[in-house]
Amino acid sequence: MKILILTDFFPPYFRGGYELQCKLQAEELARRGHTVYILTSRWQVGEGRIEDNIYRLLHYNTLDGGLLIKRNSPDPLRLRKRYNQLKWAISCRRNYGITREIVKTLKPDVAFIWNMGGLSITPVLAVQEQNIPAVFILYDYWLALLKTELFIEPNWLKRRYRAAIVGLRDFDHLDLKHILVNSQSMMRSYVDLGFPEQNISVIPLGIPSRLIINFDELSDPHQNSEGKVHLVFVGRLVPPKGPDVAIEALAHLVREEKISNISLDIIGTGPEEYVRKLRDSVSAWELQNHVEFVGKLEHQQVLDRYKSYNALLFTSLWKEPFSMTVLEAMAQGLPVIATDRGGTPEVVSDGETGLLVPPGDSVMLARAVSRFLREAALAHKIRFAALKTIRDHYSLERIVDQIEEELHMVLPQARTVSAQGV
Repeated sequence: MKILILTDFFPPYFRGGYELQCKLQAEELARRGHTVYILTSRWQVGEGRIEDNIYRLLHYNTLDGGLLIKRNSPDPLRLRKRYNQLKWAISCRRNYGITREIVKTLKPDVAFIWNMGGLSITPVLAVQEQNIPAVFILYDYWLALLKTELFIEPNWLKRRYRAAIVGLRDFDHLDLKHILVNSQSMMRSYVDLGFPEQNISVIPLGIPSRLIINFDELSDPHQNSEGKVHLVFVGRLVPPKGPDVAIEALAHLVREEKISNISLDIIGTGPEEYVRKLRDSVSAWELQNHVEFVGKLEHQQVLDRYKSYNALLFTSLWKEPFSMTVLEAMAQGLPVIATDRGGTPEVVSDGETGLLVPPGDSVMLARAVSRFLREAALAHKIRFAALKTIRDHYSLERIVDQIEEELHMVLPQARTVSAQGV
């Protein structure tokens, strides 16, 4: 099977777990004998270029990844906004033409549509207009946002204008019969927006088996040799991820619970202004000796460090669809204390495979950490059960089995066989 993957980013140029999972699935599909091509943006590579089967040719909307420019920009006459939207409209048409030529050259059997939020929908239109069957894999809300901006917006003039920018007059022109999402939570969000439930299948993320430790590798991180408690936050340093909540919880543990031998590593980067606010918060709480801003690390470096921590604090405030960070921590035997929003409770069962707390509640987060540190038996049970859950249900190989089946199902010969009842 010849598979054309469309995605806004592809490693080594990427922003998060969405793109890492795309690379993992592409590699596994190729390992199984499929021919896999990647059509992605030229983001961070300058002019477009081709690297073996990776085509970094598409134009990316560097302004904000969507249709609109930030409303608080100093642009009273909106001239800059209109100019940038005109430029983006032209780029959308170019992306259509680029994709059309790639499809004619490569002649794929199926298109595998990943995040298109910063590329526009025109590459998908180019694929579908050449009768290439498509499977959408939605690990965030980019398609929901597109429908909201283009067809749920109450102002009809804005709807028409935005549709003209991206070249999509009618949302029904999209063939959305085959959609994969990574959680029941995400499926409910899309169904609430009018996407037919019968067109949506839930397939979660997966961890390569080589990155899942064996049960006999489970060490006891309850306390390290120096008697210190070491917590970690991993993620983009932006408000929706809630790193400030992790800092406030640490302050509560130090000041109220009187746990002085505790520290928090913050792994990740973000906008300079917000990171400065986080650092100011650390100073205000007098936590300079307890918090380290590690910065950005390579993916393998993060995995290697997990064995030195007592728990991962996953403090996301928004409806996180399904986090690779949570899966990877569990796969490495690191207990997870997470917020009970989005898809996270579908893999983290409170008191069984982790601990769950309300989003934004630093006191409850601190109490969960304290409970975990006090109850060694609970910690051991959680680490064992979490690892078993990953091994039994979330290996990449198991996940790609399901995805491979979905891709086969959309092929014309598969549909013909199904219609004949064979």
